Amino acid sequence: MSQIRLRGYQCTGVLLLAVVVCQASAQPAHSLPDQRAADFSALDRFVRESYAFLPMKATDWSAVIRALMPRARAARDDTTWMHLLEEALDSLYDGHAQLNTNATDSWRPVPYGLSVQPDKGRYVITAVQRGSLPERTGVRPGDELVAIDGVPLSRLYESRRPRFLTRADPAADEWALASAVAGRHNSRYELLIRRAGRESVLTPSGTTPARDDVEWKRVGRDIGLIAISTFAADRDVVPAFDRALEALRNTRGLIVDVRSNAGGDTTIARPIIGRLLTARRQYAWMANRDGPGLGPRRPEFVDARGPWTYSAAVVVLVDRFSVSMAEGFAMALSGLGRARIVGTRMAGLGAAVGRIELPYSRIPVQISTEPVYALDGTPRWELDPDVVVNPLGRADRNDPFIAAAIEELERGRPAAR
Repeated sequence: MSQIRLRGYQCTGVLLLAVVVCQASAQPAHSLPDQRAADFSALDRFVRESYAFLPMKATDWSAVIRALMPRARAARDDTTWMHLLEEALDSLYDGHAQLNTNATDSWRPVPYGLSVQPDKGRYVITAVQRGSLPERTGVRPGDELVAIDGVPLSRLYESRRPRFLTRADPAADEWALASAVAGRHNSRYELLIRRAGRESVLTPSGTTPARDDVEWKRVGRDIGLIAISTFAADRDVVPAFDRALEALRNTRGLIVDVRSNAGGDTTIARPIIGRLLTARRQYAWMANRDGPGLGPRRPEFVDARGPWTYSAAVVVLVDRFSVSMAEGFAMALSGLGRARIVGTRMAGLGAAVGRIELPYSRIPVQISTEPVYALDGTPRWELDPDVVVNPLGRADRNDPFIAAAIEELERGRPAAR
């Protein structure tokens, strides 16, 4: 028998709930089948007690456990065991529900690589992630994706549909398509695409230049642009942002670009937000599981920071690859009335995550544990941009997102407060 101990700490999203599974003093299980069963039971308890979205998902979690427990006990090699755990988490169709390790042939967490929109049996590419393998193939928005590594996308899509659902859920279909497009870690990523009626195979070539954590420049008529590629806590993002902001101090407006930002930690995002405020402000609501539902919401705050405040108008750029903390960053600035969000829908990962380490295999697992809400109560996973950019519908020769952001700034917005 085991017990679960909870402790809070900061990491991806806003506040993480670390869950450490501790073995009790009872006689431990020794056989491999019993160890697998104990680990799978720990995962079961973690999801039942802490997964924020279980009450609202179409997933029949009890059916997942009944179906997979015999296979868990029968798993003899580590790869089979890892894939079984992944299959269980896939039933939640949540990009935050994943192992923090993988086999070489595991499916990548979503979103990755491409954003694809189904259209009458066709799959149209609407966005390409910077720094991804698909970017190196030369694929571009507007192309039709037909197959990956020789397998029709329609077949991959069907293979990724979550099992054990009690009802149809469009969110499950959306996750399945995103997962099919993300591919496996060992994917060659040869893409069969159709462009202007002609089919061709595109293969990744060369290397993608590494992005700096923070990049800046001037665009338009003296407008500052700061691109932030991560909010990871182990990077020097805040000092780099401060240097960029100092260089752009006297600009007429500021674009903060968090497209293709994989998220990170509030200890990084909050100090950046604080450079755009003049006083301590509430920026979000959060909640926890409490029995069969969610407990009361609690406020989250951010402090003003720095020797001076950037007070001109601000726009935040987002896309489908703005993930987790990047989504919270945009949501916070919008709710504070400090920025307008320009771009497309984001990844839709709407909660901070909690983690456990399985007691025998020591495999780390994470799930969504604390939903995040905007100040007006809008769930983060339902947040839409203030200005929607259709990259297929603009004739801008360069970056249609930046062009839309400049247009928005030219209209003028409230100063810092």
